[in-house]
Amino acid sequence: MVNDQSRAQRGQAIVLVALLLVVLFGFVGLAIDGGRGYLDRRQMQAAVDAASLAAAYDYMTSTNIGHAELAGRDVFANNERLYIAPACTATALTLSCSYGDETNQVLTLSAVDHSIAGVTFKATATHHVGVTMMQVLGSGPTMAIGATATALARGTGTNGAAIQTLSPGNCNGTAASLTFQGNSTTQVTGDVWSNGSILDMSAAAGGAVNGNVVDVCGAPPALNTPTPWTVSGAQVNGWNMPDPGYPSPPINSSNRTWNAASGSVEQPGSYTVDPALVGGSGCYFLAGGVYDFKAGFTQNGGFISNELRPPDEPNMAAAGQPNMTTLRADLTGARQTSIAVNALPGPVPQGSLVSLWGSSGT
Repeated sequence: MVNDQSRAQRGQAIVLVALLLVVLFGFVGLAIDGGRGYLDRRQMQAAVDAASLAAAYDYMTSTNIGHAELAGRDVFANNERLYIAPACTATALTLSCSYGDETNQVLTLSAVDHSIAGVTFKATATHHVGVTMMQVLGSGPTMAIGATATALARGTGTNGAAIQTLSPGNCNGTAASLTFQGNSTTQVTGDVWSNGSILDMSAAAGGAVNGNVVDVCGAPPALNTPTPWTVSGAQVNGWNMPDPGYPSPPINSSNRTWNAASGSVEQPGSYTVDPALVGGSGCYFLAGGVYDFKAGFTQNGGFISNELRPPDEPNMAAAGQPNMTTLRADLTGARQTSIAVNALPGPVPQGSLVSLWGSSGT
């Protein structure tokens, strides 16, 4: 016999199943529509990446912002497979295009001229894609997808940075992004780029930069504290360079000794003694890696390069003429019965013509 309490509990499973079905539909909709949206955004991100890079590359050859933005627009359309002629409006630095397709695709390309710091091209795209399962939960018939990318076009006649800092240091003179300190006047060959402020705290204030100086703080010049520097190029405000966030490479813990022989290749690691290069020092090459100069690094002479060491030159008597032999005897005067020669510096290349006492052979 069923009591009254059992009768009251009948049908509760149906309610629970109905609630679970709603949750299940939510997860299914999230998997289907969310996955579709993620894939669509990934494709759009690739398209705006290509558009901004294409605009920057075109500007470096055409030096025309309008022409560069049109090049970026065409690359975006090819990547998104848009074959409809867009309706575009353009200003001096911005191009906005609407493609009028079923997804309401809109692309905006905007440029900012940073003088010697280059021209940045920012591509922003948006459109809407339809949803299926999520409509059951009242999310609406479409969801918005957007992506943005920025590329930098270097100006003609500018060089890569000799010093570049990504730390966004304050612009009020404290916690600077780049600080010079020590007892010597600093000499920099190449551009100096900083994501923040640049400060000179060396005992011998001031220095010289054979290049341009770019930072993001205030009005230029950047290197004017506490004593103005000599800058051969221009000093301008740039834009924050994105930090890729790469982890710092490990430092070789091996103790190294600087090889004083000119032409040597120095190895990365920890140096407990300052190389102290002075006038008359030779030429040195740095192998790839991280260098930790625990006692400091002083260079008042010599030449250091992080490029690959060139191969040894062959023994040449003159341009295009290998020095195969060196005569020791005087060929004038009395008749010579023998001639002493130096040993060949290396094997005779195969196919060479060798002449001996009027006879020749290979």
